[in-house]
Amino acid sequence: LDIPVPDGFAAVAGAQSACPVLALTGEDGLAAVPSRQRRKLRMARHRAARRGGVVHRVENRDIGFFLDHLARLHAARWTERGEGGVMASDPVLAFHAAALPRLAEAGLLQLLTLSIEGAVAGAYYGLRRSGRAYAYLGGFDPAFAFESPGTILLGQAIEDAAREGAREFHLLRGQEPYKYAWGAVDRPNRRRSLRRRA
Repeated sequence: LDIPVPDGFAAVAGAQSACPVLALTGEDGLAAVPSRQRRKLRMARHRAARRGGVVHRVENRDIGFFLDHLARLHAARWTERGEGGVMASDPVLAFHAAALPRLAEAGLLQLLTLSIEGAVAGAYYGLRRSGRAYAYLGGFDPAFAFESPGTILLGQAIEDAAREGAREFHLLRGQEPYKYAWGAVDRPNRRRSLRRRA
C-alpha cells in the first residue's frame, strides 16, 4: 500500500473483502468464543468420543495420506452442493503435494484429521506464522455430520494455535456464518490499483 506511485499513474485504494479474525485469549484460546459455540464443541467431542473419535496431528511422513483424505472429504462436501470444490483439479492437487512437505519443513503447517470408528471423518489444513494461525481448508464426511467433524477440528486447531503462542486465528476471506459463531470479527483486506492517467 505504501509503494510510490509511478509517474503517469494514479492510485486508488479501498476495502477489498472481509476476513474474520478470532482473538485467541485464555489458556486454551477459546475465552473469546461465545459460550454457545463452546457448548457445541463440547457436545461434538462427546458424540465423537462415544464412537471412538480421535484427533490426530499429522506427521510430515503422513502428508500424502493426509492429502488423499483431504481431497476425498473436501469433494464429498462440495458434491452435496453440486460443485467440485477447490481440490477437484489435478494441477491444484499437484501443487499441494509439492508445497506441503516444504511448508512442513519450514514449520508453517498445521494438519489434523479426525477418525471416527476407524474411518477418517474430517481433515483440517492450516498455516501458522508470527503469532497467527490461518484456517485454510477442510473437509468432512457427510455421513458423520451428527458428530460435527468440522467443529471438532476447528476447535482443536484453535487450542493448538493458542498453546503454540498464537494470538490470532484467521478464518480468511468470506463471511460464512460459522466464522462469526466462533466469535470472529471482520478485518478488511485492502487493495490498491494503479491506473494509467488519461
